Amino acid sequence: MYDEPGHACSNCGFAIESDEKACEAVDSLEILKSSVPSETKSVLVYIAGYVIRKDTESDELGQTSFYFEKYRQYTNSLDRDGLKTPADRACQWTIFCFIVFNIVKDLVCRKSFSNIAMTLSEMFEFQMTEKHARSLSNIFLKNHCYAATPRSTKEPALKRLKLSESA
Repeated sequence: MYDEPGHACSNCGFAIESDEKACEAVDSLEILKSSVPSETKSVLVYIAGYVIRKDTESDELGQTSFYFEKYRQYTNSLDRDGLKTPADRACQWTIFCFIVFNIVKDLVCRKSFSNIAMTLSEMFEFQMTEKHARSLSNIFLKNHCYAATPRSTKEPALKRLKLSESA
């Protein structure tokens, strides 16, 4: 499992087995997958492409692209030729991780969620790497922190004050 040197927090030891809701979610991921809105799946397919963007072997994660074909509209609108077409394994793994993350997001850190992502990869034989798990964990936690942190009103107020002084 992924072990981040020098990092230790109260959430590092979190494991799926320690949370009943997380265990239930993992047991029914195939069913829960259908509850994820199409717009969200489009974003998750984009994230899957970002996570595998530096992989050197083009067929490392398989050739099928059902998810990309079905949900590529978001990726097509943002892609600047830096992303790879994610294989179904990467897309499905990203969707499964997203479902679990939404249940445990306040209980995990980057290290513990990376371990959960690797556990899901092993359980469903997605063949994702620790590098992929770290990238996905960073993305999910960064967006969660951004959404959970209220925006500061100080900066816009300072800009208005500066503009009024220069007028």
